[in-house]
Amino acid sequence: MPNLQELDNSQIDEVVRSAVDKQIPVSLTCRKDNGWVIFHSRFVGLEGQHILLQQPWVDGGDLHELRAADRVGLSFKLRHHKHICLVTVAGSPGDAASPPPDADILTIVSPTRMQRLQRRVYQRVAIPQTRIVRASFWLGGRDAEPTGTSAEIAVWTGTVDNLSAGGFQMSCRNYTGPQLQVGDAIGVQLTFGLGQENCLVDAQFRHMEHRDGVTYLGFQFVALAQSRQGRAALQLISARVSEFQRMQEGHGRHRVAS
Repeated sequence: MPNLQELDNSQIDEVVRSAVDKQIPVSLTCRKDNGWVIFHSRFVGLEGQHILLQQPWVDGGDLHELRAADRVGLSFKLRHHKHICLVTVAGSPGDAASPPPDADILTIVSPTRMQRLQRRVYQRVAIPQTRIVRASFWLGGRDAEPTGTSAEIAVWTGTVDNLSAGGFQMSCRNYTGPQLQVGDAIGVQLTFGLGQENCLVDAQFRHMEHRDGVTYLGFQFVALAQSRQGRAALQLISARVSEFQRMQEGHGRHRVAS
């Protein structure tokens, strides 16, 4: 079975009904200004061709709103899979001059396409010693990738220490880059092996640690479901994560046997 599976209409309907019945938590990713905002919500109901969500909120209480016609990435975990799709906001209390009685509800149009991925590939796996994964990153997101020999945008490189379909940690020696703030929009190029496979992704900075002359930086992938290029990157990343997990499990069995 492929890592990223396309669902048909009946499967989408079944998944959505199950998510509503269980009031599953959901994440919504939306482009705002020069970065990405991640909202939190949960399924609360169905109304014709629309899904009703609890009014979304943002960590830290930052003031961001979703408006009618916004295109947002939606993701949620159900059973052994993570489901991802792109949806359109149908309406929000903020769109009305006077909020309706159900002002704590956001309405979205039911998706016509949805993919699911095994939740297992969202578990972090260390990069095996026999494999090399490199990362280059720059400020401003994937679309700000430097071109040619331009020095206007700085790029920093390092080695990826662990990886999942949700993000990665990399290490840089003698790091001279900026002191990033949590949530900063970052563009990343991941390269697997000796330049044979690579992908460009959007990410958010999550954490930084300095230890013994090495700087460790953690990043979270964002909006991988919101474009064909993003879904291709997600498929490549999840395939490599599955490969590294099999290698790790095989090494563990070998140690037990010996």
